[in-house]
Amino acid sequence: MEGREGESARFLDADNATGEEMNTHATDDGYFPLVYDELRKLASAKLAGEAVGHTLDATDLVHEVYLRLGDAAFADRSGFLRAAAVSMQRILVDHARRKRAAKR
Repeated sequence: MEGREGESARFLDADNATGEEMNTHATDDGYFPLVYDELRKLASAKLAGEAVGHTLDATDLVHEVYLRLGDAAFADRSGFLRAAAVSMQRILVDHARRKRAAKR
């Protein structure tokens, strides 16, 4: 059986060249921190198109993604990042809807 380091290396491999199903959970202690910086960059890019004075920042967005993805399993890093990007977009839309509803 492969050690945690080997699994981490395979998870970080964007192409997962082995083609093996990793079934890695987003909230596993070893995996989320490995892509945290990349998620922050993605969140910053998503927020760049938002209005000035937005109440969410990149850290908030990444932490919300962590909570929403929960125990979802992913085959590889790219699948995880795709799901995180979609989740970020949904979080921003939900946030805007709540904010607009509060103004009514």
